[in-house]
Amino acid sequence: MFDTCCTGPTSVCDSGASPGAIDASGCIGTLDRFNNLETTFDIGLKQGAAAPGACRNSKNNGFLNPGRNLGPAR
Repeated sequence: MFDTCCTGPTSVCDSGASPGAIDASGCIGTLDRFNNLETTFDIGLKQGAAAPGACRNSKNNGFLNPGRNLGPAR
């Protein structure tokens, strides 16, 4: 499901679909349920120190996920 929604060659996130089409895909609900699981598991990545500089530099610049084809805003 993650490939279908986010990373696969035809993922919804890179499809240029409208917000309504992305919502209708079921991906938002599926990823929300996953993110709200009260489960932890080791995926082999080390958690490093917080580095808020990039977020601070991008504050209010109007861009989200550069390089993605997110489709029209409405």
